[in-house]
Amino acid sequence: MTAAWYDDARIGMGDRFLSDLVDAIELVEQFPEAGGPWLLGMLPDGIRRVRLKRFPYLLVYVTDPRLVAVAIAHERREPGYWLPRLREL
Repeated sequence: MTAAWYDDARIGMGDRFLSDLVDAIELVEQFPEAGGPWLLGMLPDGIRRVRLKRFPYLLVYVTDPRLVAVAIAHERREPGYWLPRLREL
């Protein structure tokens, strides 16, 4: 888990990561359109993302037909590696 990795690197960083993640989730729950649409040719319409405050991660989610978090994706990882998860929605 990412939080454990950050905690191994520096005590307390894992908690900060989780706090940022919770903040992003709460933002999206309250304002589903807050995240910008992800406009890459290979991605279907309707995918949005919110960047975590202090970490290079994105909360990737969809709002249709319901609000679902698809991935907590590192910004430097190949975009769309989580696309197969959309089939499960």
